[in-house]
Amino acid sequence: MKWFSKEWFKKNWSNYLFVVLTLVFIFNNNAKAWVLKQLISIGIFNSTSIEKNNNDLKEAPTFSFYDAHGNKFNTSSLKGKVVFVNFWATWCPPCRVELPAIDKFYNQYKNNKNIFFLTINEDDDLETAKDFLNKSQYTIPLYIRGEEVPDNIFKGSLPTTLIIDKQGRIRLHHEGIANYDAQSFLKQIQDLMKE
Repeated sequence: MKWFSKEWFKKNWSNYLFVVLTLVFIFNNNAKAWVLKQLISIGIFNSTSIEKNNNDLKEAPTFSFYDAHGNKFNTSSLKGKVVFVNFWATWCPPCRVELPAIDKFYNQYKNNKNIFFLTINEDDDLETAKDFLNKSQYTIPLYIRGEEVPDNIFKGSLPTTLIIDKQGRIRLHHEGIANYDAQSFLKQIQDLMKE
């Protein structure tokens, strides 16, 4: 065939390569995660700013969640603590990219009684999430959401991250990938815990 001759390939090798890379990117979650990891490492996805304490802050509606053993809790019991909420799934490439930073953040503050890490998994099978965390050697706590989570907390976009202050007000609501072990973000968390 003339359209697929050596001459055609020499002229169009870059188009061919682009199509192959696009297909790999579309169908391979690890490839997507690798690209996103490279983008986060150069600072394209920095953490967002936590809102300052003011009278316009909205109170976070309460919702229930379960731990990996099936014990039920409610966010109303977390007042008095800064709450880091992150909705994630193993099949979500941006989630997989930001989990190392979240795990590092968690390990730095896990013994601090002023902060609670509510990392809520959205996989259909909890065992898949457990296996993923074990294989990746992540130590973040594993929770699943309860019956209803209000739309102003979680609309289904992964990853979604919230910071709720000690008074139960939303100080950050971010949909999409971010770097949660950046020094600027950690400084904001420290300041928030002092309020």
